Amino acid sequence: MISNKICYSLLLVYILLCWHPTVMHAESNPARPRITSDIFGRKSGYVHPYLSLSGMYTDNLLNAFEDKKEDFGAFVMPGIWVALPGLKTGLDPVSTSTATPGGMVFEQFDYQSFRRFLLYFNGSYQAETYAEYTDENTESNIFEARLRYQMKSGMAFEINGQRYRSHDKRGTGFSTMLEKYTTNYLLSTVTFCPTGRLSVSADYGIFQVDYDSETYRFRDREDTSFSFELAYPVLPKTRLFIEYNRFDINYRLSDQPGSDEEQYNIGLEWYISSKSRGIVKTGYGVRSFEDPGSRSVNNYILEGQIGYTISSDTALDITARRRYQETNIPDTDYIDTTELTANCHYNLTARIYLDTELGFEMDDFYGNNARTGDEKTYTVSPSLNYLFKKWLVFTLEYTFEERSLNLSKDSLSTETNTILFNINAGI
Repeated sequence: MISNKICYSLLLVYILLCWHPTVMHAESNPARPRITSDIFGRKSGYVHPYLSLSGMYTDNLLNAFEDKKEDFGAFVMPGIWVALPGLKTGLDPVSTSTATPGGMVFEQFDYQSFRRFLLYFNGSYQAETYAEYTDENTESNIFEARLRYQMKSGMAFEINGQRYRSHDKRGTGFSTMLEKYTTNYLLSTVTFCPTGRLSVSADYGIFQVDYDSETYRFRDREDTSFSFELAYPVLPKTRLFIEYNRFDINYRLSDQPGSDEEQYNIGLEWYISSKSRGIVKTGYGVRSFEDPGSRSVNNYILEGQIGYTISSDTALDITARRRYQETNIPDTDYIDTTELTANCHYNLTARIYLDTELGFEMDDFYGNNARTGDEKTYTVSPSLNYLFKKWLVFTLEYTFEERSLNLSKDSLSTETNTILFNINAGI
C-alpha cells in the first residue's frame, strides 16, 4: 500500500494539475502574466484548445470532522473555446452554485464583449482519480454558450446558457457521500438606451438543479428569476445603477416548501483603466415562504468585486457578498451567508509570480422561524507560479482550511491541508 502511494506521488510530480482560469478566461488581474494567442503572431483567434494536468495530496480527502483520510489524486482536464469574431482571451465563465437562488453567484465583468455581434462557446471535461480511495473517482464537465447582438439603434440582445455536471465539495451539508448533480442555467437579457446616456436592461432566467442520490433529492428545484435595471454614467467609465431582482424558488418535492425573494439594490460599477475596476452594490431583500407556518424574513444585501493594480508588480482583488442561500441541511429553511475573499498578486520576476488568497465564509442556518446553527470556514492559500512559455504555466499551491460546524447540541471542527501541483497549457 505504501509503495503504491510512493509510485503514485512520483508520477504526479510530472502530470498533475488543477485547472487555472488564466488558461481559459479573461484575466481579471492585469499585473499577472497571461497565456494568449500572441505566440502565433496574431491578435485574436477563433479556436482555442487547452489542457490542464494536476496532482494533489490531501490529509482530509472527505473533509471529515473525524477519522480523516489522506490520499493522492490526479486530474486531467482537456477543453476548447471558440469565438466568432475571434478573441484574444476567453470570456469570464458564469459562476453558478446550487445554493444560490437563480444560480448566478456574482455579476460578470465582460468588457471585451461590447461589440455588435458575438458568438462564444466553451466546453471542458475533467477526470478525477485517487490512489487509495478509488470509490471517490469521478468525472465532471461543463458546456456554456453565449450569443450577443446589438442593433444599430443601440438595443442589444444576449443569451447565456450553461450545463454543468459536477459534485458538491465532499463533507458539506449532512452527507458523507460524493453528492453528484447536474445544473442547467439560461439567462436572456435585453438592453436599450431611451436617451443618449440612460440605459435600461431586463433579464429573465431559469436555473435547474438535479441531484443523483435519493438522499439529496430534497434539494432538487427549478428557479425562475427576473431583474430590471436603470443605469446612468456619472463619470467617464463609471455608472450608477439601481436594480430590482425577483426569484421564484420551486422545489420538486411536495414536502419541501418553496419561497419567493425580492431584492432592491443600488450600486456603482467602474472600469477607469486596467488599474482600477469594480462593482459594488447594496440593498434590501425580503423572502416569503409558501409554508403558512413560516413568516417572511428580510436582510441587508451586499455584493462587491474590486480590483486594483498597486504597481507594475503588485495587484489586489477583493470579493465580498452577503445574501440568503438555499439550505443543504434537512429541517432548515434557508442560509444567511457572508463571504469575504482577498487575493494579492506579486511578480517576483518576469516569469515567476506569487498569489496569496485569504478567505472567510460564515453560514447561519435558520428553520422554524429561528436560528438553528452555523458553519464557519477560514482558508489560506499561497501559490508559486512559473511562466515557462506564454502558453505554459506551472503552479505549486498549498491550501490550509479550518472548518467548524455548530448544529443543535453538536459542535465539530476540522482542519485540512492540501498541496497541488499544476501544469496548464492553452493557446
